[in-house]
Amino acid sequence: MSAANAVPSPGRTVRVLALALCTSPVVMLVAVLVVLPPSEGELSLPVALGVLALVAAAFALAQVVGYRAAPLPPGLGEAEARRRSVAAYQTLMMLRFVVTEVPVILGIALAFSLDQGPWPFVLAVVAGVPSMLFHVLVRRSSVDRVRAGLESGGARSSLDEALAA
Repeated sequence: MSAANAVPSPGRTVRVLALALCTSPVVMLVAVLVVLPPSEGELSLPVALGVLALVAAAFALAQVVGYRAAPLPPGLGEAEARRRSVAAYQTLMMLRFVVTEVPVILGIALAFSLDQGPWPFVLAVVAGVPSMLFHVLVRRSSVDRVRAGLESGGARSSLDEALAA
């Protein structure tokens, strides 16, 4: 098979998806700054605290629910266990992304509905993207947490090997 027809590894696919998801708020920020110039509006303390509270709540929610994987059924073949493990990891990664993206989306809504210019959204991006990076990028601790859930029923997941490639 030629390099042009090679299928990317599951690990590479998940990493590329994670980076694409995490950069989307920055692209949206550029667009919002074109529509709502920074010279307009001033961020009030209550709105800033509200945005930061939303980011903190989303971080905590992703921490609590974003890594819960159902155990794999015992007796699966290695290839099937690997396939299901990668699918479960990717599904949970998307869940963590959605949860951590909520404050960013609400920041856009606040920027357009309040008379505070783009600042609610800017703050949501500045505070929310690190939270998103923490939960969405493929890291050893996130893989370990999901793997522990997958293997809690006694089956081997091979998740480490699948995402390492």
